Amino acid sequence: MLLVDDNMNNRIIYFKILKKWNMNIKMCSSPEEALLYLDNYEFDIIILDIHMPTMDGIKLAKIIRERPEHYHIIALSSIGEIPDDKGLFDYKLTKPVKQDLLMSKL
Repeated sequence: MLLVDDNMNNRIIYFKILKKWNMNIKMCSSPEEALLYLDNYEFDIIILDIHMPTMDGIKLAKIIRERPEHYHIIALSSIGEIPDDKGLFDYKLTKPVKQDLLMSKL
């Protein structure tokens, strides 16, 4: 699983939650770092923040969807609704996400 969020506190919180469920997690602080991980590791699930400073989650998801691999992508947003994404995301969740809701989407 790849977790992409520019906010360190959010990364730590979600890392702890996911680790309790015995998930193997790589964390990234930027979309650019996430793309490097995708070039070098295999993932089936990507959890990404929508609001990041260098590239938003929608643009990142579009780049990821251009790859031949299929990824289960979950978008997280703490600021309102996630805009219409034309099917880029498997799920769109609002932060803070309840643990049982997140687990049900994995």
